[in-house]
Amino acid sequence: MPSESPAPFEERLLGLLAAAIKLDRATKGNIQALDPAAQTLRIVVHSGFDEAFLRHFETVKAFDASACGRAFGAGDCI
Repeated sequence: MPSESPAPFEERLLGLLAAAIKLDRATKGNIQALDPAAQTLRIVVHSGFDEAFLRHFETVKAFDASACGRAFGAGDCI
């Protein structure tokens, strides 16, 4: 069964993520987006993370015990 290709917007996000990973000389990364209805962040594109990580950070609430949760809650860099 052929895999689905990403939507054009998702392709652009993957390109941005790849550029950020290269610029930072990182080995992995992700981009999260706000789900305004649920008031959570969710990973929309990723590279290099295993399924356990992706399940753990599937949704992040403000002030969760993670850097992204604290930054989301504070509305600032952490």
